[in-house]
Amino acid sequence: MRKDWSVSSELCAVAWEYIMPRVFSTALLLGQLLVESSQLVLVQFVAKMSHFRSLSRLLVFLLLLVCGDVSTAKDKGEPATWPAAEWGKAGVPADLMKNLPVIANLQPGDDVQTAIDAAPVSGGVIFLTPGDYLLTAALRLRSHMVLRGRDRVRTRLVIQMRSLRPDIPIAEDSSLWTSGIRFDALEESGLEELTIVFDPTLPPPMKLSLGSAAFKDDPGDQKDLHVVSLCIDAARNCWITKCLIQNSGTCPLVIANSQNILVEEVIFEGAYNRGEGSGICILSRSTYTRFEKVKMGEINSFVLMSSSDGPDCRYNVISASSFEIDVRVHGQGTMDNLIENTEIALANWLDRTPLSPGNVNAREVPPGPGNLVYLCTITRDFGIGRRAFSMADNPSMIYEVIETRARDRESSVAVFAPAPPVGSLIDSP
Repeated sequence: MRKDWSVSSELCAVAWEYIMPRVFSTALLLGQLLVESSQLVLVQFVAKMSHFRSLSRLLVFLLLLVCGDVSTAKDKGEPATWPAAEWGKAGVPADLMKNLPVIANLQPGDDVQTAIDAAPVSGGVIFLTPGDYLLTAALRLRSHMVLRGRDRVRTRLVIQMRSLRPDIPIAEDSSLWTSGIRFDALEESGLEELTIVFDPTLPPPMKLSLGSAAFKDDPGDQKDLHVVSLCIDAARNCWITKCLIQNSGTCPLVIANSQNILVEEVIFEGAYNRGEGSGICILSRSTYTRFEKVKMGEINSFVLMSSSDGPDCRYNVISASSFEIDVRVHGQGTMDNLIENTEIALANWLDRTPLSPGNVNAREVPPGPGNLVYLCTITRDFGIGRRAFSMADNPSMIYEVIETRARDRESSVAVFAPAPPVGSLIDSP
């Protein structure tokens, strides 16, 4: 296994007052494990000791020589299993998205909401020919309705609303926030082949490469740009495919209290407000959502979360996707989710942990068990002359997001189990 010296250097930042009482008993136990146990058991032992954050540099160095990858692991006392069958249910059944009749063809200047309201109860596809469709109030879809553009370059839904930031965080109640498009308690509705853009007459948002100045609200002291691009709340079997969500006022996408949502081949690019709680793509208190072939950049963060008084965030799958922003997993009800075949790569100007089990500064509650990471690239670049931080990078291992907060440059994953012979955990129960 490859030695990750940058991760181990952080584990070596010790509090010496703890070392002497433990070092001899640790050495004895280590000797017993070397003789009696497999390498995986030894890795599990290191996990328990690493929570003290008090092992000496010498001890960690010796463990690295013996074990290679010393990411923490949880001793479950039984063979590792994962909910492959539940993950296989994530997303939307393909037959719901096929052979839908076109019930209207709109031209730029037509009122999209009027066409939605006039559509038959049986639903169908409203086709938007190329051009801009201006939204001066929230566009509210109905069940069994699909908005389909020509493609995500030529057909645009242009959000022109304005709103101050509400006092209630969006993760607590998204209904209080102004949104360009809403899926409220819908079934079998979708957006396909179009762009959702927030007022393109504005100057573009500040680039994240400018550092901390880009992670603030109210750019240029303009306080009325707190508009969510798309909110999906209490919905089921809904989808957004082959779309671009560009330069959002604040959060580009909020999915809350929903089940079986598919987000596929969607690009998220840019947000004006990126202060605390703003500019975030949120998956909250939802189950069986699938993010497939998604790309996110120039926003704040991507968050999987649950609350103490709400439903779990469970059995969601993120696959074949790319994140240039950090991913956060928090809340005790956030469990049994899968991140697979995905890249999370932070540049040297983004001073964050790429995958975080609850933000330390925000005092977020760490996640529950079973959030697995497999076949992923998770890195943070520290610039010239400093080795990049990397985690979960051994393809022969499955990793689990730890259930305690991790500080900067500490690995936030633990070895969970050896990898199966197949290429996806969904195919191997």
